[in-house]
Amino acid sequence: MPRMLGAARRAAGAAHAALTAALVALMLASLPMGAHVLLGGGPGPQGPLEWAGMAALWASYAAMVGVALLGPRAGAGAWAWANPMATAAGWFAVLVAASWAIEAAQSSQGIEIVPPEYGSDAERLADATRAPLVEELAFRVLLVGAPLAALCARHAPPARALRALLHPHARLDGRGGRAAAALILASAALFGALHIVGDGSWSAGKATQAGVAGAILGWVYYRHGLLVAVLVHWATNYFVLSFLHFVAGAAGVGLAGVSSHPAGAAFEALLVASGAVAAAALALGHRHA
Repeated sequence: MPRMLGAARRAAGAAHAALTAALVALMLASLPMGAHVLLGGGPGPQGPLEWAGMAALWASYAAMVGVALLGPRAGAGAWAWANPMATAAGWFAVLVAASWAIEAAQSSQGIEIVPPEYGSDAERLADATRAPLVEELAFRVLLVGAPLAALCARHAPPARALRALLHPHARLDGRGGRAAAALILASAALFGALHIVGDGSWSAGKATQAGVAGAILGWVYYRHGLLVAVLVHWATNYFVLSFLHFVAGAAGVGLAGVSSHPAGAAFEALLVASGAVAAAALALGHRHA
């Protein structure tokens, strides 16, 4: 039995490393793809200030991707477990798999997830580009990190407590696990609820999907730090939309028809396979989970 488990773990690890490398390569390609969509996808940001803000966001994400790629060095076999960019890609795949499973389950019960309407592809992508930084600072740093930093301040110097905002698990030395779980679940519930509140929001079916995504992002923030959490959120928003809109524009089909195009179908297959393999790797004992 131990030999079989070890063989399964090695097989899952090898498949995860290969699929993660493919995901990371596509994430890098999505940076210019997104810029192309913003510039040519119809009315988007208005005026010099909004364009300057979008340029600053784009540069910030590009810098984060670079910092993550240059994270801890490891051999080829351990890269998918140790590098921050690879970690973000793996958790992104898990989040996508969980989101699709929830959407399928709800759809079978007649509960559809309807996105808000946008005037153009550029407007949709601009909104999705802003969200990762804003929402991670609000829902993870403020609602999860700040209380944990206050807990850390009871046992450590103020500077260490402030650094807990960037990576709570690394600064708490094993303390506050139950508090972290409660804070993550509470912030996830609020994250899900706020996706369906107000004009221009998602339909009610989004609350469950966003709530589960919020729980995953909260865990990633707690365990791996703010950089990885933002990159997972960025991949879910910017990376996916950039690729799909780019393929739709290049193929001359609407967004709904991308899945029937070979590039779109291959992209979806990669996400499904990556999510399944990443989940299997976690179940078999991902040592950096």
